[in-house]
Amino acid sequence: MTTRQSNFKDNKTVTIEAEAYYKMLVHVLRFGNKARDHRQYKEVMGMLIGRLEGEANSKGVRDIVIEDVVPISHGGSIEVAFKPEDYVSFSYVDAEYASREPPLFTVGWYHSHPGLKIFFSSTDIKNQLGWQTPNPSAIGIVFDHTYLDNPDDMGFRTFRLDDPEKGPMTEYHEVKSIVKPPDDPKFYIKIMDLINSIHSKEPPILEINETPDLFGDIVMPGQSQIMAKQPELSTTDLMEALKTGLFSMLELSFEPLVRYLNKWSQNLVKW
Repeated sequence: MTTRQSNFKDNKTVTIEAEAYYKMLVHVLRFGNKARDHRQYKEVMGMLIGRLEGEANSKGVRDIVIEDVVPISHGGSIEVAFKPEDYVSFSYVDAEYASREPPLFTVGWYHSHPGLKIFFSSTDIKNQLGWQTPNPSAIGIVFDHTYLDNPDDMGFRTFRLDDPEKGPMTEYHEVKSIVKPPDDPKFYIKIMDLINSIHSKEPPILEINETPDLFGDIVMPGQSQIMAKQPELSTTDLMEALKTGLFSMLELSFEPLVRYLNKWSQNLVKW
């Protein structure tokens, strides 16, 4: 698992919608958190769904906006390598999002290194080649939940290969990433849905083969329900509900998420 991270400066930016970040984080923490024995940690893997923006640089790389993510699978405690069934899942997801309006597509993948630090392993580089060879802008996001203990750390880094033409021998570099703060009360309603799933002992997020309808695994409430909940959007009540609902699963890893939700919710509380 030798790292080959370079000092190359990527002049492009990855913007992650708040809901996409949260879905990745919940998937990661489902199989790696401080309430779980470290010997039972599992790496997870999923797809990044989004679009390209701006002008391409000399390498054909553009800015990326991640609109959604799709949890695919989890693997051993060391590394996640793509399996034949994963490629079937990739094709299914691509077809689903391509049919939407506006159409979106896979812009890369995410996975976790629970307790192992954040880097691209040799296996990760091989996986990344599969994304970046056909799409120079494609990225890979790596999570390690232990990084959430650090103030203002979102628990992940975004990488891109320096030169895919070098194959598995290529180095890789970090890409600037921004998690976009939510500006809609529905984001917080969705958090409550996830909390309810934990209370009912249901998995907080489902992988592609765990449900017959992947794209409807978390049902959003209707407008009337949202309106009824609006008076409850206070920082104190929201944080208390979050702490109560998720503490048993996330333990210490949850505290940084509370800080970020506190920051993000300030404007909504005034709304």
